[in-house]
Amino acid sequence: MFAVLLLKFDQPNDIDKIKTFDLDLVYKHILQITAHTDITNSLQMRTSFSLLLHRLQTSVRFLSTSSLSSSLPSTSHRLFSSTIAVSARKKMPLLTESERTEQLSGLKSAGWKLVEGRDAIQKTFMFKDFNEAFGFMTRVGLKAEKMDHHPEWFNVYNKVDITLSTHDCGGLSPNDVKLARFIESIAKN
Repeated sequence: MFAVLLLKFDQPNDIDKIKTFDLDLVYKHILQITAHTDITNSLQMRTSFSLLLHRLQTSVRFLSTSSLSSSLPSTSHRLFSSTIAVSARKKMPLLTESERTEQLSGLKSAGWKLVEGRDAIQKTFMFKDFNEAFGFMTRVGLKAEKMDHHPEWFNVYNKVDITLSTHDCGGLSPNDVKLARFIESIAKN
């Protein structure tokens, strides 16, 4: 079981703000979630929580106790006294018209199509069987995770439909082109 923390920035100028989370608050939410699951062993619970904290530590920068943590409400049971600070990513720019013409032409000739009614590109890939399709998806997934840029995709047996668009900027970005080129390179192998 894993908990997911989402940050939502409603205004463009929110991008420069830093959001902070008190780990005690995260821990309390995990306890509430696990109270409704079959995880009853406290050792198992602590292990799950440790895994979550490890993921948070590798994803964000820990700050030592500072003015940020002193402004947070104190609790009688402090499991952790650190504060996590998460800074937002910079917004990815849309492709310019000249970039679209130059960079999408090669992808279009390889079979990528513009999605009607949306600023996105799409392609369907066919493989020998499910194992080959799944291997392809695994390689794409690993690259996408490294890029922090994830495709929309659909798989049935030996068929994989991939759509690329960047949510942050509301359309096609350089990351879509980069990922599409990578996808093309591994699809040929």
